[in-house]
Amino acid sequence: MSDRVPDGCEPTEPTEPGEWHDSREPAPIPSRIGDRLVDEGLIGRGGMAEVRRVLDLVLNRRLAMKILLPELAKSEELRRRFLAEAQATAQLQHPGIVPVVDLGELPDGRPWFTMAEVHGGTFARHLREHRAGHDSWPGPSREHVDHLRRVCQAVAHAHARGVVHRDLKPDNILLGELGEVLVLDWGVAKLSASEEPWVADAIETERPEVTRVGRAIGTPCYMAPEQARAEAEVIGPPTDVYALGAILHELLVGEPPLGRHPDVARRRLREGPPPALSNDTDRLPEELVACCRRAIAWRPEDRHATVLELAADLSAWLDGVRRREQALAIVAHADAMRPTIERDRRRAETRLAEANAKLDALDPHASPELKKEAWSCEDESLELERRVTVAEVERVRSLQAALELVPDLPEALDRLADHHRSALQRAEARGDVEETARQEALLRGHGGHRHLEWLDAGGRLTLLTEPPGARAELHACPVRDRRFVAESVGELGTTPLVDLAISRGSHAVRLTLSGHHDTWYPVFLEREGHWQGLRPGDDATLPVRLPKLGEIDDDEVHVPAGWFQSGGDPRATDGLPLRWLWVDAFVVKKHPVTNAEYLEFLNDLVAQGRREEAERALPREEPTTAGERPRPVFRRDADGLHVLPESIEGRPTGRDWPVTLVDWWSAQAHARWLAEKTGRPWRLLHDQEWEKAARGVDGRHFSWGSHFEPAWASALGGESGRPVAGPVGTNAVDVSPWGVTGLTGNVRDWCLNSYRRGPEATSLVTIDAVGGSEPRFVRGGSHLSTESFCRAATRFGIEPEARFTGVGFRLARSLPR
Repeated sequence: MSDRVPDGCEPTEPTEPGEWHDSREPAPIPSRIGDRLVDEGLIGRGGMAEVRRVLDLVLNRRLAMKILLPELAKSEELRRRFLAEAQATAQLQHPGIVPVVDLGELPDGRPWFTMAEVHGGTFARHLREHRAGHDSWPGPSREHVDHLRRVCQAVAHAHARGVVHRDLKPDNILLGELGEVLVLDWGVAKLSASEEPWVADAIETERPEVTRVGRAIGTPCYMAPEQARAEAEVIGPPTDVYALGAILHELLVGEPPLGRHPDVARRRLREGPPPALSNDTDRLPEELVACCRRAIAWRPEDRHATVLELAADLSAWLDGVRRREQALAIVAHADAMRPTIERDRRRAETRLAEANAKLDALDPHASPELKKEAWSCEDESLELERRVTVAEVERVRSLQAALELVPDLPEALDRLADHHRSALQRAEARGDVEETARQEALLRGHGGHRHLEWLDAGGRLTLLTEPPGARAELHACPVRDRRFVAESVGELGTTPLVDLAISRGSHAVRLTLSGHHDTWYPVFLEREGHWQGLRPGDDATLPVRLPKLGEIDDDEVHVPAGWFQSGGDPRATDGLPLRWLWVDAFVVKKHPVTNAEYLEFLNDLVAQGRREEAERALPREEPTTAGERPRPVFRRDADGLHVLPESIEGRPTGRDWPVTLVDWWSAQAHARWLAEKTGRPWRLLHDQEWEKAARGVDGRHFSWGSHFEPAWASALGGESGRPVAGPVGTNAVDVSPWGVTGLTGNVRDWCLNSYRRGPEATSLVTIDAVGGSEPRFVRGGSHLSTESFCRAATRFGIEPEARFTGVGFRLARSLPR
């Protein structure tokens, strides 16, 4: 048999095989039983029998011998029951039932039968060990539920042969050292449906919770109600289902449904149905709770019809647990990949920054030999990015494979949601609208409930003005027909405005104050962001300066100081990574300098006797034959003044057309002339001022939004026929959030600063004096540009003496802080 605790025995610790003792002295037996069995000592003693270890001399193996107690041997009924147990057990040939080997009588007439000896411990002992070290019951383990499932299979085998156990409990389940799960003690089994109830006199034992011989056969804590009422005609397979459900109840909450004390169990059996599960079940597996409630239903007809049905429910849960374990192993594999992905991503960013720094230190015309080191850094960065992409794809596939095993696995859903949130943030940082939308949809579909508050979060706005007291009207900027459109939302109040809750996205605040020009103040609020106008290095919000009336002319636009999103357009030519830059307040002309304005400049120089300067500044077209000098495109009239021809290079032109074919030096000369004439510090735009004037602050790709339409920009493909530039301001769509025109198409603009390949090292744009012959920035699209060259983040570096039909310039001036 085993080292389990027999009924009526108390263990002495440590509990090793063969060390179970009973307070009663065992009845003496011969040292040799028959011709082949030798007694080797007591294993244990229960309420009806004792179990001894014997040696089979013929087969040289040890067996467990069960012997009826002497005081019971005189009862013919008990002898009959003892022999019936041996015969019933011998007929049950199942791996979960200990096989009976032989049957006989001792010289004193007591019957015995022998069984295979199995070493191990009872299920009850395993449950006690499972509880040890915990303040409360730790809940069921997969192993314990699997043990119960295997018990169900053994009991189902018995039921198929007309045998109902009637005393199933953890003490009667043996867990062998080699993984066996065995059902023991078939001594009170009901052998057929027609059998009369056993009505022998009750025999009290020293332990009231153990099996009692009497009208109510079984153990009260695991006894079905019909069994407690000794309703023999009702007792059947559902009776064992109840006992198995009671064991499942103990696995779930730590005790049988009627409690651990036999007297309490008997009282509850008399009182009627208790709660289906007495403990809090929120933390328990729903499938097992439902299975248990059905198995311990008070009425037999409400339980599982067969033990096999109960076993099937347990198997289904175990199959789910195994799939969960497999899925969690896949999630663990995906988790192990993440540190490498993050490391490679950081290394890729570092190597790319190193490459850009090396290239920035070189002249753009440097030889390829000098650029090899930088190219090597670029190549390494690209290879690392490729590895990151491949690894992320593999990681996502692993998490999806885990979800194929367990579709609602929280761990996999959480990892995927975190992945898509990070990807969403990177896409937003790049200004990639399509990828942002895709990642947001994926995030909402993969456990995004954890991120809903973040997804839908707005931001806060702090806005101060100088002077204060300006009326602030909020405009949302949704996309309508593929363009951002400012739509009034309502009044925000008067400045200062501090920590106002504003919805996420692109907005514009119109500031109005008597005696001052109206000022548009675009705002872009990120999730949980705070737009508060903190200039780099400052610790307090910088007020928006409202220009006084007359400080800005009708053909000028005021761009307040603040942050804007620069770069970040993956389709822009020579574009930079997305970054936030601060640009101090400036004023920019609404339109590029026109032919009429440029003629005024040239002729004023002539009038001042500065004809040589005027000659140098003349727009000139490139020669058509080798050795020919560039030819001026403006004519002279009879008075020696410059006048505009009817066409330039065969294309129509007019006084309102932007001036082109001027080099950077000529544009600079015009700015200096206008500054002298007006007393205002006119200059060319810094390229980042140009980008802010074109895009606003929200990172849009074109002046009107992120959808390209060539007809909206006077760009290549916008109209049929030969592409030509047109008058300034005639395209009503190519207008920036500030009201600056022609920044996406028509003609490009020379910029003040020298071209550099990489980003500035600081987030504060500074306007420095420039000189030298290094290339200068040219920004914007032209009538000859395709989409990628029209994008606001596209950059060009051109030699300052170059002249192009599609390049003009516009003027700006700084405002005092």
